[in-house]
This record gives sequence, structure tokens and C-alpha cells, in this order.
Amino acid sequence: MLDYLSYIIFRISGFIIRLLPVEFSLFFARRIGELFYLFDFKHRSVVFANIRLAFADEKSCSQIKNITKQFYRNLAQNFIEIFFIPLVDSRYISKYVKIEGRDNIKKALDKGRGVILLGVHAGSWEISNVLFANMGFTFNLLVRAQGMPKLNSLLDSYRRNKGCKLIRRQNEVRELIEALKNNQAVGMTMDQGGKSGEQVKFLGKFASMATGAVKLALKYGAVIVPGYYTREKGPYIKVILGEPFEVKKSSVSQDDIVSNTRDLTKIFEEFIEKYPQDYFWRYK
Repeated sequence: MLDYLSYIIFRISGFIIRLLPVEFSLFFARRIGELFYLFDFKHRSVVFANIRLAFADEKSCSQIKNITKQFYRNLAQNFIEIFFIPLVDSRYISKYVKIEGRDNIKKALDKGRGVILLGVHAGSWEISNVLFANMGFTFNLLVRAQGMPKLNSLLDSYRRNKGCKLIRRQNEVRELIEALKNNQAVGMTMDQGGKSGEQVKFLGKFASMATGAVKLALKYGAVIVPGYYTREKGPYIKVILGEPFEVKKSSVSQDDIVSNTRDLTKIFEEFIEKYPQDYFWRYK
């Protein structure tokens, strides 16, 4: 019943939101974010503590508080943008999205060994997926079922209709390898590695980082392109694509996993330090 109710609410909400001007919808989203900032005591304290841990030596308490508030505004806008997916086309992208380092994807694809578009949990995640699917190359997205079949099916239909090829967790290894061998692009994330991740220094503290992208690149020669998404204002987003990252190999495979994971983590640290309001600080 919860799944069905969520599905109905999502469909109705999406229909209404898509009738409104994009700028107005995100103005409304920012106000919702400010309300959550005021009343989400539990998670707000986690967000504030994480940002303070990362930037205590360089930012004042008031600056950290402002970043926390902006984080909530951006998070609410990211959520509302999920309803915009059916609207995203070349005209929407040219109007609202700025891409920095676009040629880096072409450089990586020209090597012919497949590309891993690697990110962290930051920015407008659903819009970024649709954006890559409309950049002229085959884009495969690794997805995880969220426990609500009807709602999950609706979100998947949004992604497919905009060109994303979806890879399910149960088939991920075989389909990931096939996509890379066909010189296609695969979207993956690096942070929140959980129990199976590698512990490396991240923003001043050891954290678990996912190593799947590094392992695939080491075994199949894929090129990694790190990416980050920052909201400039309202619906205006900047996508930053870093230089193609070729994994370094030595005679000790485990050392390769650790060293490459550490190097990639440093790249994302630089992005986060520059645009901290866009990173997802809500986890401990």
C-alpha cells in the first residue's frame, strides 16, 4: 500500500510541478529546504559536524552554518528536479547546463577501452544521468532497487525514456564488462564504500571508498573520467569533467587498488573543497 500510495503521489506531484515554470518550482524547493534546515534536528547536526570536521581549519563557524543551510536548499532542489526528467531535452540542457571539460570524455572514448564516468554523491544526480545519456555516446547507469517496485519502475521508465541503459545489481559484473568491451560509458560512484570498501583518508578522516571502478579499470583497461556537479543558481547547473585518469599498475594488485583509490579521492576532495554545498553530507 505504501508503494502504491507513493507511486500515485509521485505521478500527481510530477504532473503539477511540470506545469509550473522551472524557476518557480525551484524557488519553492529552496523554501522547503530552509524549513527542513530549521526542523531536521538530527540530520542537521550530522551535516554540520561533517562539514566542520572537513573544514574546521579554514572556515569559521558562521561559514560552516551557511554551507549547511545552502546544502539543505540544494538538496530540496535536487529532489524536485527528479520530476523534471521528462522535460529534459537538448533545449533544456543548452539553457540550464554548463559543461566544463566536455572534451575529456571524447579523449577517453578515443582510447577504445571503455569509459567509467566516476562521481561521488553530489549535485543533481538524476539530471546528471540524463545529461550523459544525451551527449552522443552510449551511457550505462548502475541502479539499485529502492524497495518500492512500482515507484522504482516509474523512475526507471523516466531514465530509459531519456536514453539511459540500466544495469541491475544482480547482473552488474557481466553487463559492466560487456559495456566497457564495447567502448561504452558506465556511470558509477566512489564514496560510501561500506564494509567492502577501502579505507583511505578523505577530508581529514579515514572513510570507506568504493573500489569497483578502480578494479574494473585495472583489469579491463577502462579510462576513468571523474565528474562533479554544482548548482550555480536555481536550475542552472555546472558539470565539471576532470582529465582522463589512467590507473597505475605495479606488481602488487592490492597496492594498486589502494594507491589509485587514494589518488582519485584527492581529485574529489578538490571538487568538494571548492563546492562544499553540493556534497551529500547527511551520512555519518
